[in-house]
Amino acid sequence: MIAGLLIDRAEYRRFVSTARNRAAGDSMPTYIAEKHLLCDASAVPGLMQMGLLEGHRTPTGLRVTQESVEAFKREYVFLASIAKSIGTTSSRGLMRLCEENGIKLLLVPKTGRGGQQPFIHVSDQQKLMEDRLN
Repeated sequence: MIAGLLIDRAEYRRFVSTARNRAAGDSMPTYIAEKHLLCDASAVPGLMQMGLLEGHRTPTGLRVTQESVEAFKREYVFLASIAKSIGTTSSRGLMRLCEENGIKLLLVPKTGRGGQQPFIHVSDQQKLMEDRLN
């Protein structure tokens, strides 16, 4: 309450978030991009380095354009999210299955601990599911 003015907290937060996004050129921080892509935030800088996501560095960290995130989601899916959806705890078995069946993996370098995060083309997801059942 400010001098007798009542403001709904949830509406205020939405308003501030929308204003910040507009000011940032409809871009999002990596932790939001991670949620949209269903991957670990440590892969987002690698996707930017590979030219698969667009964005820029700000004083508070990397920001990724909404448009590039949506375009990437139309093309690729995170292998671990597939593993999770079918009840497998690891994507390693799915990686092996991809390699055995000629499904090309997109290996994205992670920041921090190192390593890579595997993605596949959305169009290969159905083939992977069929190969898994055989």
